[in-house]
Amino acid sequence: MKNLFCCLILLALAACQPAQAQNRIAATLPATPTGVVVLATTRAPTLPPTNTPSPQPSDTSAPTRTPRPPAVSATPTPFALATNTVRPSPAPSQTPTITPTLPRIDHYALARPIASSGIDYLDRTYSYGDTQRGARSIHLGVDFANPRGTPVLAAADGTVYYAGSDSARLFGPQLVYYGNVVVIQHNFFSPEGLPVFTLYGHLQSTAVTTSQTVTQGEQIGIVGDTGVAIGSHLHFEVRIGTTPDDWRTTRNPDLWIYPYPSFGTLAGRVTNNGAVVFGQALTIRPLDGGSTRYAFTYADLTVNPDAVFGENFTYGDLPEGQYEVTVSSEGGRIRFRQTITIERGRTTWLDIALQP
Repeated sequence: MKNLFCCLILLALAACQPAQAQNRIAATLPATPTGVVVLATTRAPTLPPTNTPSPQPSDTSAPTRTPRPPAVSATPTPFALATNTVRPSPAPSQTPTITPTLPRIDHYALARPIASSGIDYLDRTYSYGDTQRGARSIHLGVDFANPRGTPVLAAADGTVYYAGSDSARLFGPQLVYYGNVVVIQHNFFSPEGLPVFTLYGHLQSTAVTTSQTVTQGEQIGIVGDTGVAIGSHLHFEVRIGTTPDDWRTTRNPDLWIYPYPSFGTLAGRVTNNGAVVFGQALTIRPLDGGSTRYAFTYADLTVNPDAVFGENFTYGDLPEGQYEVTVSSEGGRIRFRQTITIERGRTTWLDIALQP
């Protein structure tokens, strides 16, 4: 009888343990989680770019347009018609969802199209999917601000799909938009199995011909200001699909260009009550006291997210380390705040659900 009584006591204690453990776990969770940080899975090693990148300078301390480097008088490409007032309408097949269907795996495959002796970092004042707070039309590429004559390099091995003027070949919203342009089809496919192309616009002149084979780092032209361009710079795009002729097939180069050594990428999605938020400013503040950076979510559904990430904002070339990411209302009330870690050579994913 005594043994039976002891067994009953032990069984009763065991039955209580799961509930107690569950209460302890629940007590450690935040009451209203607003963000999820995930590091992208690293894919099999790929060959590094042939260019040796230079360190990226710090960003400015305010989310306003900043002066270009002293040697360059250019401003970014206004990606739209020459009047710069008409925005393209969303493609009929687009839907207001950007949920990725593939695992989040980094697919860096491109070197920088400007050598480290030039300005090989992206102009963050007019990034992919941005409108400069409504001042310009949606930018479906990125800019490398450089003086006229700076060599432009192939971002990866491939075959020249087209080289020459776009006066009779439509690659943008109108003829003579990119001016002298080179389009390269590369020797690899996107994660969803589609051909990958890069476009180099506003060249002063081209150094390759259609159907020519090129290697990564080979000079294909020089920076200029032909077509619809304000000042000299390279306009660079990544296009995904069976043909690169459609300017609405672009993807964010931040997710394709190798980061600098000891640098990484931030990508994520900002939603409000489950709906994606357009044109939202984000503050990215390093905890080590460095320069604060600013990112903006894509302007509308004409901006394609990556098939792997399904993002609506990115910020590439962030030095590795810890950052505080915040989103505030126009009145200054903080609607999201979270600390993240950027790791070298990888993408950190951040899901941001705005608080009411």
